[in-house]
Amino acid sequence: MPSFNAKQSNGDYTGLFSSDYTPSGTRNLLEPAIQVTHADVNPSLELKYVSHQQDTLDYSHRIGLTTIHLKDPVYPFEVTLYYKTYYKENVIEQWTSIKRTGSDVVRLQKYSSANLYFSSTNKYYLTHFHGNWAREMSPEEIQLTA
Repeated sequence: MPSFNAKQSNGDYTGLFSSDYTPSGTRNLLEPAIQVTHADVNPSLELKYVSHQQDTLDYSHRIGLTTIHLKDPVYPFEVTLYYKTYYKENVIEQWTSIKRTGSDVVRLQKYSSANLYFSSTNKYYLTHFHGNWAREMSPEEIQLTA
């Protein structure tokens, strides 16, 4: 993790911009993927890497599943990230599993499948499809701006 004095080339002072699943209550200044309040009313959650696993679900269609296990070092709270990859189609499906491993009540205020941050130094495009009767699926690509 970079120090607060070190600015990365993407403008990230915290080292969290490229996180796959950023919790609230830490030094994150961006929109968090998960926000909780623990039984002691503490809103912090720090998810640390524990382990990962890679499996091939279908060899012929080249479908894989990567599972990443994260855990808070203080509270009995775990998150598992799942990435199902369809190599031929160039598609990634993502979802999460959130688990409280203790007996205390935890209030979930926000829980998302993923984080998606964009750096302002790059150009991004959105491709979408629209249409009407007999002209379905007309592709259109636009550049995303702030």
